[in-house]
Amino acid sequence: MKLPKLRPHVCMPSRAACFFSGAALFYSFCFFVRLASVRKVCYDYISKTR
Repeated sequence: MKLPKLRPHVCMPSRAACFFSGAALFYSFCFFVRLASVRKVCYDYISKTR
């Protein structure tokens, strides 16, 4: 995908900031979901072994 070469000094920083904030949000969400699933698995394992 080619980016339009229209005012690159104006377009690129905002686009990069948008991309990085979205990626950070996505990775934090994935980390939170993974943490929750790991906690659930540990909780199920503890309740089974009791």
